Amino acid sequence: MSVDAFASQGSMLLTPKHEVHKARRQPLNPFFSKARVSSHQDMIDQHLDKLCDRISVFAESRETFNFGAAITAFVRDVAFDFIPGKSYKSLDHDDFDEVMVAASSGSGQVWRASKHLRG
Repeated sequence: MSVDAFASQGSMLLTPKHEVHKARRQPLNPFFSKARVSSHQDMIDQHLDKLCDRISVFAESRETFNFGAAITAFVRDVAFDFIPGKSYKSLDHDDFDEVMVAASSGSGQVWRASKHLRG
């Protein structure tokens, strides 16, 4: 178990108390309100349609593909379109931009190791 991770004294993960977590989260709340997410439903649907179309092509050709990379590409495209407003078009890559999957998977290993280091 990691305690005091990332110099956040008394915390099990990153935030020591509910009040502190709430205060830290508050600036982000407007980005993830129900109204804001609903206003982006068309964009989410467009990415979902693209994902489904790509999967259909693979199904028709009976060609295998990395489903995890496909889902990750969908999530990445939605997240980047939603938050910074810039799409990397991972769903358009033939391999669903698997290089990004490998890069982000590697960051988890770094976090698991670094969470035990004192700040």
